[in-house]
Amino acid sequence: MKLITRSDDLGLNQSANLAIGQVIQVGWIKNVSVMAVGKELAQAAELADRYPRTCFGMHGVLTSEWDTLKWGSLSRQEVLEDGQGHFLPTAADFARRNPPIEAVLKEYDRQLDRLCALGFPIRYVDSHMETERETPQLFEAIRQWALGHGLVFAGDYSIPLSSNLFELPNDPDAFEKCLREEKRPVCLYVGHPAFYSRETKGLQNANNPGRTAALQRYLDYLFAINPKNILLCQQMQVDSVAYSQL
Repeated sequence: MKLITRSDDLGLNQSANLAIGQVIQVGWIKNVSVMAVGKELAQAAELADRYPRTCFGMHGVLTSEWDTLKWGSLSRQEVLEDGQGHFLPTAADFARRNPPIEAVLKEYDRQLDRLCALGFPIRYVDSHMETERETPQLFEAIRQWALGHGLVFAGDYSIPLSSNLFELPNDPDAFEKCLREEKRPVCLYVGHPAFYSRETKGLQNANNPGRTAALQRYLDYLFAINPKNILLCQQMQVDSVAYSQL
């Protein structure tokens, strides 16, 4: 079996950048998705130079879910924002607004341009909060946009190893159980590694108290560097792969 292993939210903050840097060093995670709107993107760009073999992707952002950390469109289009220069909070809010597809693709152009200008060798595109899945027409439009730029569209490989990926770092036996029961030839694991810090505890909204979100991200970090998981994959002949290898 091939397992696409991915870490999301590089550029979000320093705690994510430092944790993902260590995750890349270990080598089990093959794909790293970068937020062009992240507040620590410049620091994150150092990893592109340091780890040229890593498969970096654009984490297309159209929502801004945290109450305590906000970001907005690089293209400065009001139709994508909340009136205060920020993206709308949730994918459901985005779907209700239903902005023109042209506006979304313009924003994606700007995000890709920023990442490439900083030296990221972008090879695929995925999405933050899977916003494009709220609108079938947008899903296909972004797919065609990605292919037109010579990028792998991660949506074509959205086959999660578990119906609840959060359970894997929380249950020592869940990962092995999923691998043993899995019959599909290609699956996906996604985590959001970050160190447990004041910075990550500051990520809060009504549904995610800061300590809860921070702890989950720290568990994702520990899961991605756990040698037992890497050995288990080797024993079960599960290959962790990059999107560029598919």
